[in-house]
Amino acid sequence: MLYYAHVAAALSVFALTSAAPHSTTADATFPAFLQFCESAGCTSCQSFDLSTAPMNTCVALSSPAPTTLSYNISQPSGEGLPFTVWVGPAGCSVFTSVRAVNECFNIEPGARPFADYFLIPK
Repeated sequence: MLYYAHVAAALSVFALTSAAPHSTTADATFPAFLQFCESAGCTSCQSFDLSTAPMNTCVALSSPAPTTLSYNISQPSGEGLPFTVWVGPAGCSVFTSVRAVNECFNIEPGARPFADYFLIPK
């Protein structure tokens, strides 16, 4: 189950809008899933459908995996996204961008598990 927390103050430098990710390019863009994974190398993952995620809003997982060791965006078309996906630990305050689709990113040892994400239009 997800709950949403608005993060406008933290994101004010991005000139935010309330556009949803759905667009005329949806056929090539979706399906696309953000995955938080309990193992390095992007195995044992929880998936989140990016077509239903709100723009410019921190999505905080109410019950994240206890250990997140890697993350990725799975997109069968490999087309890329018309928005940037940001991920970070619980608290909706510290994020890093997911730089590419269909590429696994391991989290540094000792880092807090990732539990939040948000989308910003490009």
